[in-house]
Amino acid sequence: MLFIQQENQSVQFNSMHRWAVFMGVVLVLISLMGCAGVGTQPCGAGQNKSVSETLYFGTGKSDGQVSDEQWQSFVEDVITPRFPQGLSIWKAYGQWQSAAGNIIQEDSYVLNVIHHGEPASDVAIAEIMNNYKQQFRQEAVLRVESAVCASY
Repeated sequence: MLFIQQENQSVQFNSMHRWAVFMGVVLVLISLMGCAGVGTQPCGAGQNKSVSETLYFGTGKSDGQVSDEQWQSFVEDVITPRFPQGLSIWKAYGQWQSAAGNIIQEDSYVLNVIHHGEPASDVAIAEIMNNYKQQFRQEAVLRVESAVCASY
């Protein structure tokens, strides 16, 4: 009798174990479906699915700082030709941790552009970032990309 009870308990455990695994898989799938919907929701009337790109450019350099005139030239020569349809720029102050572990506090410029997610825009953003890092000897430019709905 004890052997049968243990066998039943074992069978019951296996059934419960299978049920728990099944429910776990279902919950994971539901969670993933929820994540898949982020950024894929339909836009409202008059809006288009777009991409918002925000870039953060630090101004500190080993020999000083990127001047307002240097920044303005960079905007005119590098950024505007790649996004002539429009952009926003504002000054900011922030901090970040360098690869060496140092906390760097500095003035920054923030650039925001909205585009339709075409490959040419992705290339243009990468070119802007690489150009800035090379021209002003920067370790990094922070890029934040978000799916948005926009109307013009």
